[in-house]
Amino acid sequence: MTEAPFPDAQRVIYEQNPLFEVICQLRFPPILKVQASTPADYQDRIRYLFPEIQEQRSAFDSDIPEELLRLLHASSPDPVQYHRFLSEDRASWSVTLARDFIAIATVSYTRWEQFRDKVTVPILALESVYEPSFYRRIGLRYRDRIKRSSLGLSNCDWGELIKPAALGGLAGKELNRHSIMEFTHRIRLRWSEEDAVLMQCALEQSDDEECFLIDFDFYSDSRTPIGSAMDTLNRFNRLAGRAFRWCITDKLHNKLNPKPVETT
Repeated sequence: MTEAPFPDAQRVIYEQNPLFEVICQLRFPPILKVQASTPADYQDRIRYLFPEIQEQRSAFDSDIPEELLRLLHASSPDPVQYHRFLSEDRASWSVTLARDFIAIATVSYTRWEQFRDKVTVPILALESVYEPSFYRRIGLRYRDRIKRSSLGLSNCDWGELIKPAALGGLAGKELNRHSIMEFTHRIRLRWSEEDAVLMQCALEQSDDEECFLIDFDFYSDSRTPIGSAMDTLNRFNRLAGRAFRWCITDKLHNKLNPKPVETT
């Protein structure tokens, strides 16, 4: 075992929050009754938070978000049946239940305590209704998009905002910046037998503006007992804040208007 990656950093909440999606996923050995029958008992336990539902669908349907579609394809090369439970606005939160995983996603993340309390409900419902034997993989993914114009930084180069470790080849001056058509940078780190992270950085266009994407996918691919998933997720959350701070410069950090918070 080696020391956990990323230096310690003060916990903050950014008023100019660049986080646009958070996904929690738990994989378990296949449970056939998830797709063999309508999950009425499961819905009853979570519908006060996720009242809307999409009926059983194939993973090849086009209306499922891209990241969740990738999770379904990773589960099986064949069409996968799944159920989706949505928040009342049908946009900000979703629970995707398939025979071998559950994924909870949000595009309106504010702070860990709120996210933790909400994801606990569908996880406990899963354990009560379907009784998975154990979790074979637990993941927590944070996706941030840095848009310079929204921060008054349109004239700043990425090197002023993003640290070299995240910039990869963009950190050097050898390349003509305007000749770069595509950029992706990937680092996979493992610091114990259980825990690892995939960091992906990329340039992407959003509203006709070049933005910088920072994507951290923390995961444990060792067997985790039922009832212990939240311990792993809490650990990954602490690392995620440190990882993002490790990627950005003080200039960008200050422009995001950080507010210190107490852990609860």
